[in-house]
Amino acid sequence: MNRRYDFDWLRIFGAVMVVVAHCALSFSPWTAIFSPDGAFAELSNAPSSKFFSELLWNLNLWLMPLFMLLAGASVCYTLGKRSNRQYVRERLLHLGFPLIVLLVIFIIPATYWVRSSSGQFDGSLLEFYLHYFEGVAPDGNFALFHMWFLVYLLIYALLALPLFQFFASAAGRRLMDKLARASKRTGGIYLFAIPLVIVQLALIHVSPPPVFAALVNDGTRFVSFFLVFIFGYILNSDSRFQMAIARQWRLIAIVTVVTSAVMFVIAWQDSFNPYVSLPLDYSWEYVGFWTVFALSSWSWLITWLGVGQRFLNVNHSLLKRASTVTYPLYLLHPIVWIPSLFIVLPWQVNPFFGFVAQTVIVLIGTLALTALLQCWSVTRFLLGLKTKTAPSQFSLRRSKGEENLPQGVSATAEKGAILVQ
Repeated sequence: MNRRYDFDWLRIFGAVMVVVAHCALSFSPWTAIFSPDGAFAELSNAPSSKFFSELLWNLNLWLMPLFMLLAGASVCYTLGKRSNRQYVRERLLHLGFPLIVLLVIFIIPATYWVRSSSGQFDGSLLEFYLHYFEGVAPDGNFALFHMWFLVYLLIYALLALPLFQFFASAAGRRLMDKLARASKRTGGIYLFAIPLVIVQLALIHVSPPPVFAALVNDGTRFVSFFLVFIFGYILNSDSRFQMAIARQWRLIAIVTVVTSAVMFVIAWQDSFNPYVSLPLDYSWEYVGFWTVFALSSWSWLITWLGVGQRFLNVNHSLLKRASTVTYPLYLLHPIVWIPSLFIVLPWQVNPFFGFVAQTVIVLIGTLALTALLQCWSVTRFLLGLKTKTAPSQFSLRRSKGEENLPQGVSATAEKGAILVQ
């Protein structure tokens, strides 16, 4: 058994970058879109820099898709060890239960605070619970904040189960064989980008991404992420996909740089704001923009997988400890991030200094909160955490005759990576 430590490192890196993204949002000129009618002067009047808008735009290309890719890869491992019933039960406990708990104790109270502070709801918190599902943010009450990820992931895990069962059948294996042979060719890994381009071109016009991801009117993002989730399973189901990534990622990294440069130039324009100025009407600009967007997103994903294979597939004493706080870091960081807005932003300091200060505050505060909540079995259970720390489950089985795989690559048809433990 060869452990895939690179998936652990990528998951940890991604969780930290989610914190970075939210702290960057505090100092981005785009922040005003979240502060309607002049509410929350601390947000709308804070010093800002275009740099943080560029950072957010870049992270938008790959950060959450990377989580979806790793989550799909985890299904290979999970279904290889568990029955369908066990798999569904595990997903419900691990994703659904924390969703309900945090919805009740944090999301709804936070939404109430936002709505009441801006004069959009007049009533008590208890009354707001009864009106939470009336309308969709930012105009209505329903908002999932960062928990949209768990909602989407839970739906994907259940919705894709019949498809994953098909992939394990004889017909599915024949399909995987054809895809694997095609992916071995130079640039063949971009076969997976074609559906992503088609989805962007077909759906963005009729279902542009909303300001708040909340299932409602979010068709493009929902379908795109679902495809990436499925592709994560496929890429981890056959060693030939891993070999293709190992051989092609350096070339794909060049495409990543070029397409990201194009996105950078577009986002640097003063008139650009992804929440209000994306091309949504059919035109050559529409086709070009969303094609480059999808290609850049997929290129980033393959580049990260390639970098992980080559440089991150190593164990370290820090890895096991860091892996135990990755999931709580994602779940709990907004509990610290929101108060930090009213600590750091009133300082009216240089945005770069403020960004670093807020990031440090949020990371330290969330880790401290995580350490506290991990002390009791009941709080661990409520957050969907294991009662005992388990070793990394990112492992792949090396079969006979596969000893000569490229460095950092191991083979499997059933093992994968677990995104959240």
